[in-house]
Amino acid sequence: MKFLKFKAAAIQMNSREEVQANLDSALRLIREAADLGAQVVAVPENFLYIGPDKTKYFGKKGDEISQVRELAKEKEIIIVAGSIREMTPDAPDLPYNVCYVIAADGSILEEYRKIHLFDVDLLTGEKHRESEEVAAGSSLKVFDTPFGKFGLSICYDLRFPELYRGLALKGAQTIFVPSNFTLHTGKDHWLTLVKARAIENTSYIVAPAQIGYKFGLRASFGKSVIVDPWGSVLAKAPDKDEAVVMAEIDLDYLKKVRQALPTLEHVKLI
Repeated sequence: MKFLKFKAAAIQMNSREEVQANLDSALRLIREAADLGAQVVAVPENFLYIGPDKTKYFGKKGDEISQVRELAKEKEIIIVAGSIREMTPDAPDLPYNVCYVIAADGSILEEYRKIHLFDVDLLTGEKHRESEEVAAGSSLKVFDTPFGKFGLSICYDLRFPELYRGLALKGAQTIFVPSNFTLHTGKDHWLTLVKARAIENTSYIVAPAQIGYKFGLRASFGKSVIVDPWGSVLAKAPDKDEAVVMAEIDLDYLKKVRQALPTLEHVKLI
């Protein structure tokens, strides 16, 4: 069955160093969203662990993801499982930062490995070298669901419009951006970038995010948000630790916006 409208939820979390506590929070918030009527639920980047231990790896067959898969099956919902660090045979030196999409039957519907890695020296003196901790992916992911075509991205990808244009040209209608933006960058750029990616590509953007202070006192910005293809904010998380924000995704409205403003048909410089 294909749906022209569905309810999506973006989960805001404060993941830290205790894996079980993070998993419990994720399961509780996903369940809450499902009970409120969400048919697709997305959680943030690194939702199972944020901390100094670089050997914390997870996988699609591990106990933590297995519990998320069981919940998807129980509630008959799609879960965009944020991201985790996954060690695979083809990345023997570093794990990938990977997003699993879990189907309503508990199977893995799709997976995306983060392409753009956060290697920056912020003006605050805060330094990040994600490439020293994870390997970069190389493939765009657009795939069919009962709720239209989904596209995947993760956090720092948001600063690279060519990635989103690629997803849109491959047919993506709803694009997910599980994130852990810093407070310093997020307060000035987060909402502007999310809205820009939605407007540029006449696509819905569902962006669940981390909030709160992490190890080393790094602050995450939060403001989990859902934006429509006109750039209107449909739902945004309040300034608190954890939250569930929901909005209706209307693919008929998306079609009308794309017909009225057919920018994707006018693209020339590719």
